[in-house]
Amino acid sequence: MKRVCIVRRGYYPIFPHVRRDAETLRNTGSEVDVICMRGPGQKTRESIDGVEVYRIPMGRTRKGPIFYIFEYGLFFVLTFAWLTALSLRHRYDAIEVDTMPDFLVFAALVPKLMGSKIVLYLFECMPELFEDTYKIPPTHPMVRMLRFVESRASRFANHVIYCGPGYRAIQEPRVGKPIKGTVVLNVPDEAVFYPRSLASQNGGSDKNRPFRVITHGSLLEKYGIQTLVRAVPTLRERIPDLEVFVAGDGEYRQALEDEAARLGVQDIVTFTGSLPAENLADLISECDIGVVAIQHPYMLPSKLFEYMAMQVPVISSSIEFIRDFCNDGEVLFFTPDDEAELARQIFWMYENASERLNQVGRANSLYQRCRWPIMRENYLDVYRGLFEKNGRDLKLID
Repeated sequence: MKRVCIVRRGYYPIFPHVRRDAETLRNTGSEVDVICMRGPGQKTRESIDGVEVYRIPMGRTRKGPIFYIFEYGLFFVLTFAWLTALSLRHRYDAIEVDTMPDFLVFAALVPKLMGSKIVLYLFECMPELFEDTYKIPPTHPMVRMLRFVESRASRFANHVIYCGPGYRAIQEPRVGKPIKGTVVLNVPDEAVFYPRSLASQNGGSDKNRPFRVITHGSLLEKYGIQTLVRAVPTLRERIPDLEVFVAGDGEYRQALEDEAARLGVQDIVTFTGSLPAENLADLISECDIGVVAIQHPYMLPSKLFEYMAMQVPVISSSIEFIRDFCNDGEVLFFTPDDEAELARQIFWMYENASERLNQVGRANSLYQRCRWPIMRENYLDVYRGLFEKNGRDLKLID
């Protein structure tokens, strides 16, 4: 029996990918611990479906760069202490650190010296994200420092997981030497995100039901949800009974709600707040279109795959990583931050219910090649390789 610890600067079990990965390892017979933040009302320690969860007593602030630096630093220090203490007790075979920040992987220094294998799961291109967020050039000292940290973090790990081929193409050359790396797309757990029904079969033709549009995830400016909100005034004039759902929470929520009120569409746009994964999936299943309005070019967001998994047609901003992965016809594209074009694309889908079904079919063909049962084997192969001779015993238990 192997023992693995997953570290994530976030909440458990709210982050679906952490829960998916932890339960996947648990289903091989491994003992799995998770170190994460403690949200309101959560216990410092509890067992959830066979996964032992240790929560550090701090939450996420999202109040600007100074708070980010403070929060990153404090979480690193506390994680270093907790992880060291738990390693002395449990002697982990492997420790997986999910970014951001990249330097969090060094919190596993003591366990590595004790023989634990280290997996670095890179979820963001942190230098590019910082550069885009704060509108600074790639030669800026902070961006150069983040590239240096990312490369050293990758060298420190025994294996690096990239959440998309675009991430690997950008991040791997910066390491400066050959490393072991694997692409594991951040696709959803199909026990939760599966097609209930095709709402789009009737949308646009059944006048007895609303036409529903959804976007979800962390409410941050870089995710472009404001573009969808600004598209609503045009759409309400052309689509009767339009309903728009924004599911999630974050530092930009108040600004989005203020924008909806300023535009006079607060009666159409519903902010649900954070939802458990099961409730979110239920809501998505009742919608006709899923919108991915991200502005940052170097992202392949999980919401894209969640809509595909549930066979909901997608309208997405035409950013590099999504364009590299999806073709026209699988996703309907619009120019990032262009609410007029987004409104036109939504209205086109509203009027063309049959084409929405055709798009779902094409997107489903793409999704079938990267769904979780396939990615799960890629993920488990990382650990099989780390555990060498005993890795062949790391099989899923029915």
